Amino acid sequence: MIAEAGTAFLEGELEVARGLLRTVVRGAFGYDSVAAAASLPRAKLVRALRRSEPASAATVRVVLTAVSRLAGIRLQVEPARLEEAAQAAE
Repeated sequence: MIAEAGTAFLEGELEVARGLLRTVVRGAFGYDSVAAAASLPRAKLVRALRRSEPASAATVRVVLTAVSRLAGIRLQVEPARLEEAAQAAE
């Protein structure tokens, strides 16, 4: 789910990324531990993940990084192969 949030974030689907992160935070780590890992006040984290509140891409990125770190994973972006890029462009 964290990888899906990363993909959604990179594709500009900020609301999708926020929803996935909200699920991960609630279900796996809790707001307190993610806020500490992200160096954010807990209230700002809660607002950033709330559907009714606006959140900047920078804040979502910080949360994504913190959740990834807590999960012990590292998300990477790799260039697509030329063949895949050509097929995607068609």
